Amino acid sequence: MTFRSFISVVMLSCFFGGATYAQLKLPTFDVELKIQQNLTPGDGQNDGDIEFVETTNFYGGAHVQINQHIALGGFYSRSFRGEGRIHYDQDNSIDKEVLQLQKGIDVRFSTSRAKKWRKYVSINYTQVEMVQVNEGYRLADKSNAVGFNLGIMCKLSNNLYLNVIELGVKLMSDYIFWFGSENNGIIDAKMGVTYNIGKRK
Repeated sequence: MTFRSFISVVMLSCFFGGATYAQLKLPTFDVELKIQQNLTPGDGQNDGDIEFVETTNFYGGAHVQINQHIALGGFYSRSFRGEGRIHYDQDNSIDKEVLQLQKGIDVRFSTSRAKKWRKYVSINYTQVEMVQVNEGYRLADKSNAVGFNLGIMCKLSNNLYLNVIELGVKLMSDYIFWFGSENNGIIDAKMGVTYNIGKRK
């Protein structure tokens, strides 16, 4: 083999080796940790009807970034406190402990990179479970939900972002049976941090 042929083989090997590595290397992804505040309004017109349910959740999620604008991922959110107010005896009400679990998948669309601020919107499909804690027994029900969120994040470093505020709405496909009404919406707000692993977002 001549020297010219040897150089050609080396160059071709480097080219195809680099292309193979680019295809096999781990994708860029991010993880997020947030505090989530949820509010589910109710009618509260009749005795036993829910006036509202509010919970505070720990929220965790992860996304694989398709490109700088689109990311696919999943999330898990579990309450560490919560209460529901139940209409009772005309103008009175009682409070009960309520627990909530949310888990699902989402697609996030974000603007291009900026020096400081970045806006995003996400569409999610969620399974919601709510549990009312009573003395001696519990009431529990589940529903699927579809929703969207709008948010803005602030860049703290090349990999770390502060989620300044994220607001969202979910519509449940089924009514929670112990609500006593047909309200099926959840309003939520989140704050937290997102850490990017890999190339810059």
